[in-house]
Amino acid sequence: MNHLAEEELFSVVFDGAALSTEAARHLAGCPTCQQAQAAVQMLAGEFVIARRSNPSPAALQRYASLFGAVQRQPTPLQQMWQTVRATLAWDSRQQPALQGVRSGGTASYRLLYTAPSAEIELLVEPGQGGYRLDGEVAAEDATATPALVQLAGGDGALLYETETTDTGRFRLAAVAPGAYTLTVTFAAGDALTVPALEIT
Repeated sequence: MNHLAEEELFSVVFDGAALSTEAARHLAGCPTCQQAQAAVQMLAGEFVIARRSNPSPAALQRYASLFGAVQRQPTPLQQMWQTVRATLAWDSRQQPALQGVRSGGTASYRLLYTAPSAEIELLVEPGQGGYRLDGEVAAEDATATPALVQLAGGDGALLYETETTDTGRFRLAAVAPGAYTLTVTFAAGDALTVPALEIT
């Protein structure tokens, strides 16, 4: 018997069609046809992964409306003009411990970063697998949230990402100790950055 045709293998893998007795016997003893069937099954698996990886139309529309004005690859000059740097206004680790409540390096702490039109408050708490960052973005423009929150490493690689609620709250979990750049991108395309966020 000749090798099974590609159409027959595709029909078996994609449509669940049954092979004839003779074809099934041939497939069971033919390494070439078995290899061809495995390749078709791998292709079918990749199609399943591709379908699951595609966001739903509703999700695409939501993100498009939220970040429609964000330029995907702004030039360095555009980044300079569109990004506002927030400065550290308050760090609870620099305040005197009250009645021995604070217990050294394992205690949680609060940070407050300010900019002309917004503030970012962070509560950093140790947890399993790293630190948990509970944050709140308070902007003068009430329509600025929800916003995209990104945490990049020292080399600029994006490591953590989330989205704020309508009230500006967000959470990042299992953040490793280190130096980061925190960026909050608002729906209008403006961004607020904390260029030297130390998580310790």
